Amino acid sequence: MSEGAPVEPRWAQPSPTLGEASRPCRVRVARGDDAGAALDARWDALGGAQQIPNPTFSSDWLRELIPQARGLPLAITVERGDDVIAAGLFEIRAVAGRRGPRLARWIADAFSMVSVDLPTALDAPDAATLVVHALLEEAHAVELKCLGGSPFGRGFETRTPWRRSRPDFDGWVTTLPPPKLAAARRRTEYELRRAAAAGADVAVRVAEEPEPVASALERLFALHEERWRGRPDALPRFGATESQRDFYRRAVGALAKTGRVRLVEVLEDDLPVASYLGLLHGRGALFHTTATRLGGRLDSPGHIGMVAWVEAAAAARATGLRPSSAGCRR
Repeated sequence: MSEGAPVEPRWAQPSPTLGEASRPCRVRVARGDDAGAALDARWDALGGAQQIPNPTFSSDWLRELIPQARGLPLAITVERGDDVIAAGLFEIRAVAGRRGPRLARWIADAFSMVSVDLPTALDAPDAATLVVHALLEEAHAVELKCLGGSPFGRGFETRTPWRRSRPDFDGWVTTLPPPKLAAARRRTEYELRRAAAAGADVAVRVAEEPEPVASALERLFALHEERWRGRPDALPRFGATESQRDFYRRAVGALAKTGRVRLVEVLEDDLPVASYLGLLHGRGALFHTTATRLGGRLDSPGHIGMVAWVEAAAAARATGLRPSSAGCRR
């Protein structure tokens, strides 16, 4: 190749046309250190355009996940013109030594308690199939969670009819504010009056700005460890090690700088008895982590915290809560 000739990036591949015939698509696969460069403004524009945006798909959150990957980071994007119409961030791990089979998973899945379904442009759902094709070129096997009826889940159906799927909870979604919020608020007011009559001093605080969020997050770490210590499942992963706490400090802090965190605390006699960490992204709201302390004069401190968090998310103009995810395994 002569000096000065244009070089096609090794992760650029031409792809079929999706949608408008005059706008062909391109699949880009960025590996290792190049994966972070894919998390640009177009990535966030795609995530924000979803029916219910997912805060953990934002570039601010995912940039903090990349250093936690145990394998090779892998960013796959499908572009149509200047727009990204499908994208996903994964990691590739060798199962049995460097020469063993390659397994694809969501990036740093041990740190992320919320599995991520693949964002796809509403007018180009088939773009998710192109991400599936590219992912299966990089790995011998895929093990992750996704919504079974989502474009990403259907992409696996077209490419891997022999796949093995493990049934899982299909998820839930609700609009904000929920239809029974008024009744829940009345119950909260009753519980607060009852606790006050018993001599308890109860306060509910909502942290939004970076410094209050950082302080409330440290208290959530302590309460969460106290509440969920010894659990054999994924719950203790939140703040169980200093590495985990450092990740959440950075990731939650990055979202707090742009007003996308609501961390609600319920205090009884100045002692935290419930804490709810929630994330926001445009119209989307996401419950992330909660912890409660039982045995006080409040009968249901968790209920009070949840109502306060829902009200805070609705006040931030979120219109929907994100669903959980279903299992999808090749």
